[in-house]
Amino acid sequence: MKRNFPWPALLLACLFVSACVTLGEPQALPDRPATDAIRAFSLEGRLSVKQGEKSYQAGIQWQHGPDLDRIFLTGPLGQGLAELERTAEGAKLLTSDQKTVTAADADSLAREVLGFDLPLAHLPDWVLGRGHPVAGWRVDILRRESDAPNALPQLLELQQDDLTVRIKVDQWKLNSDPQNARPAEAKP
Repeated sequence: MKRNFPWPALLLACLFVSACVTLGEPQALPDRPATDAIRAFSLEGRLSVKQGEKSYQAGIQWQHGPDLDRIFLTGPLGQGLAELERTAEGAKLLTSDQKTVTAADADSLAREVLGFDLPLAHLPDWVLGRGHPVAGWRVDILRRESDAPNALPQLLELQQDDLTVRIKVDQWKLNSDPQNARPAEAKP
């Protein structure tokens, strides 16, 4: 004799068990300064760029300070794709095939490499959730770490015409010396 499985009873049992699970307290944010006081940070996450029908994804590790930016882009398996460095002397891009492009500043470098204006000088403020969009750019914070006043953005979208850049931050670190925050394994 074939017996029917009691699916309704199993479903009710699962609902009952899941109703008994508590999610716990939301994780408290670490003590940190107000967003306007942050001068140096490191972040790890993901970056996606879509322009028209073309789209690109990369891992991102970024160390930022008043006089230095280092951005490492990695592929899906962690291999280095590019390293961008900005100092008072200018900006430099090193690609995975060891080609180097230099310019007077990060915005000029972006214009030379990409062929369009990408306001990299404003990106540190935008990624922290402060600052104002530059002409033609829309900046949206899609998600923050929490509702706390000192919560930093976790998902940010920048848009101009048919270009959309999304930055998903997996980990924030506020540090006083970004020059010592460089991960050794991230070199292209």
